Formats: sequence, C-alpha cells, structure tokens
Amino acid sequence: MVCVIIDDDSSCISSLELMIKKYYPNIKSIYSAQTIDLGYELIIKHKPDVVFLDIEMNGETGFDLFLKIPKPSFATIFATSHDKYMQSAIKNACFDYLLKPIDTKELVETLTRLEVQINEKSITSKFSELLNNISLNSSQDSKIAIPTAKGYVFLTVDEIICCFADGKYTTVYGQTFEKITSTKNIGEFETFLSRSIFFRCHRSWIINIKRIKSFSKGDNVIVLSNGVKADLSSRNRDEFMKLFSVF
Repeated sequence: MVCVIIDDDSSCISSLELMIKKYYPNIKSIYSAQTIDLGYELIIKHKPDVVFLDIEMNGETGFDLFLKIPKPSFATIFATSHDKYMQSAIKNACFDYLLKPIDTKELVETLTRLEVQINEKSITSKFSELLNNISLNSSQDSKIAIPTAKGYVFLTVDEIICCFADGKYTTVYGQTFEKITSTKNIGEFETFLSRSIFFRCHRSWIINIKRIKSFSKGDNVIVLSNGVKADLSSRNRDEFMKLFSVF
C-alpha cells in the first residue's frame, strides 16, 4: 500500500511514520505534506491507497482537500486532536477517524481492515475484467476464472454443471462432483453465465441445461449428469418446460 500523510505538525508526521513502519510494514511507501496544496500534489503524483489527514491546519481544514478531489479513489483516515469534527468526517465518507495521540492497536486494526477492503476491491475489479472477456466469447470452450479465497480455479463453460448459493458464497459443481467454493454470490454468476446455456431454476440454483439428466414432476427436482439434484421453484417451472420439446 501507498500512504500520504497531510498534517501541519511535523512532529505528528514523524510519529505516525515511525508507528506505521514499525507496526504495519505492509505500507511500502509513505509521503508527507504540511499543507493541503502540497498534499494534493503528492496524491496526484503517487496515487495513494490511503491518506491520513489532519483537520485543522494553519487556517485551512482537511475537508478543503475534497474541494480539489470531490471523488477520491483513496481511503481517508482522519487523524486529529479534535473530535468535534466527527460528524463532518462521517458525512465526507472517511474510512476511519483516529484521535491523537494515536493508539497503536487502533492504527493497526484500521489499516488491517483497510487492506482487506483494498484486496477485495482488487479482486472485484479483476473479476469484472474477466466477465467482460467472457461476454465477448461465451463459447463452450471459453475458460472462466472462478474466484476463490485462495485465488482462481479455471473451468470451461461446458465443465460447469451447476452452481449452488451458499450464503454470500457459491458452490460450483464440476463434471465429477468436483466442488469449488467461490467468493462470489450466485447473483454475480447469473450475470455472466450465458442464458443460452444456463438456467436459474431456483433462487439457490443455476443449472447447465445441457447437463440435465432427468426431472421429477412430483417433487420438482432436476437431476444433473453428475448426480447432483437441484430444486426447481414453482414459479420457474413453466419457463423451464418451455426450454424443451415435451411430448
């Protein structure tokens, strides 16, 4: 992560720099400025992940920064001796608000939460790029990168038998009971899986139409080629039957 500190007190800058370097080495680069204008220049040049921002600084306030950058791409952590600005800070959508003298434990907790959020955004961004590529080429031989907690698992479209909603995660079933736990919810899978091949038969299930083996009308259960049984909701039954020529 890259960090910019904006504070008119040089001793506060030095103290915060030392704390970060000692207790949170994941921040690789730290830049500092004692005015909003100089801080703005550093932000434009270095594109930080996080900006530590004092509020009262020699006649100007930290909020003045957002007149220059109304839609910041970085997280803002206010570091100040004044808690009277708490409400304004919240309205400006800061990531966190630390009172001076800054507590080491609070600093580390805040930066840890921030890093998790940054990583999640990074994964989402990469996932969006993959979805765009997939939409350009949705053939059965297209490789789909399925995001998991550890990285990605690559499957062709034809290898995906079905997807099952597991809370905020999704279980993806392969051809031989292979199960992949993805960090994306089932709604996101429905967005990018081709509707000419996949069908949302139930709020918890998406199935590969070409992998259907049988259907039980009595209990509204679809059996797939790998033996997995998927539920068919009553409201989706008519649409499901229209997918096939029924004698």
